Amino acid sequence: MTVAISDSPLLSPLTMHAEDVCARLGWKLLRVTEAKAADMLLKNFADLALVSPLGYGLGVGRVDYRLVPGACVMLNNYTNVAGINFRESLEIIETCESATPEDFLSIMGSIVLAEKFDLDVVLTKSGTSSTGSDSSVDYVRDGQVAALDVSEEWWDLTELPLPVAVWACRIEADIDKIPEAVEAMCSQGLVPHMIDEAVTLGELPRQGSIIYKWDADTEKALMSTLEMLFYHQYVPELPAIKLLGRD
Repeated sequence: MTVAISDSPLLSPLTMHAEDVCARLGWKLLRVTEAKAADMLLKNFADLALVSPLGYGLGVGRVDYRLVPGACVMLNNYTNVAGINFRESLEIIETCESATPEDFLSIMGSIVLAEKFDLDVVLTKSGTSSTGSDSSVDYVRDGQVAALDVSEEWWDLTELPLPVAVWACRIEADIDKIPEAVEAMCSQGLVPHMIDEAVTLGELPRQGSIIYKWDADTEKALMSTLEMLFYHQYVPELPAIKLLGRD
């Protein structure tokens, strides 16, 4: 069996022991980009993968996936993980760029611009425009503060966390071993990572958390995200949320 996981540091708490677990089970482990992991699962080059809601949604009507409830990554309100910035002194915003335009969080940033600010921008690769872009959506580097926080804006739209990564498997995979394996890959004692905005004395910080386990809001949050991806035609149909062991 082949497992594909993203090499993103954001997802590392879910894959801390992936090498050891796959070696013990005789599974092949591949560390690839987010988009590549989803593509490998779709094309049957992987049996189990850590994917975004977009990666899950792209399989609708083509592959019978199951989501593995348990370990996941959700951004709850302000997290300073991905942000949107704007060029100064602009009256009209028509373009948006990203260093990773295929990544789920970049796409969700462009959707936020459309939903909250009625800005119908086309997401392009950074550096491809000779005149520069009106706006950008990218992962936030240490010490940086974006004009808009993607997960905070999503919370403002939906009052739900933004799912970033879930485990999905093909139904013909070795499903009996998957739940225990996924749990064993995680770092020990996973609890929400609480985040407080760095502010100057006297200011009230924005707050949020990164959640690493399914909770009561996870399915609702996933469906809200999939509905938005479908509305903006990033997925061809609205997929059902099918859970391993239930559906």
